Amino acid sequence: MIKKSVEIGADQGYLISDRAFAGADTLATSYALSKALQKISKDNPIDLVICGKHAIDGDTGQVGPGIARRLDIPPITNVIEVSEVNKGEKYVHLKRKQIDGYEVIQSQLPCLLTVEKEINDIEYAPLTNMINAARYEPVIWTVNDLEDVDKTQLGLKGSPTIVGKMFSPPKLEGGKRIEGSSDSQVEQLMGILMERKDLLKIKAANS
Repeated sequence: MIKKSVEIGADQGYLISDRAFAGADTLATSYALSKALQKISKDNPIDLVICGKHAIDGDTGQVGPGIARRLDIPPITNVIEVSEVNKGEKYVHLKRKQIDGYEVIQSQLPCLLTVEKEINDIEYAPLTNMINAARYEPVIWTVNDLEDVDKTQLGLKGSPTIVGKMFSPPKLEGGKRIEGSSDSQVEQLMGILMERKDLLKIKAANS
């Protein structure tokens, strides 16, 4: 993945690799990655951290926000579009996916994004980039290369998570089915709309 990133335009790649990181849960993983980012940012201040939505195994989506919390920067999740990055005025315009639609927001920089797979279509790189990437060797850091690391927060030792049970969330159910003649369907639809209107009034009164 580091070579692929270099192929499509990244200037530098870093890999943190050490037995001390083995067995890490999301808490320990976010700690290790935040320490690597802190070291990188000493020479190259970071404006934007981009993470995937979630890992392909645990599927928790916790590492990105965990890194943001440790770096004390805002996290924005489920991003599908970045429309503007203004380094001068330190803000970014984003579009993020929600269960019932989309949200367009502006965030301060620096910040951290977790992105959906449709964030971008990767174009084919020029042949010279592909050759350079094939020959590229990333910067490799062990735990001893990082700074101010509490080793009790790494790997299995720093992983308090205990998985009691794993299950898929229930599927979203469809709405009411409207049948019958056109007059009957209109009557049923008006009843549903009035019911929703009354529910909204109750929620507003209780809020």
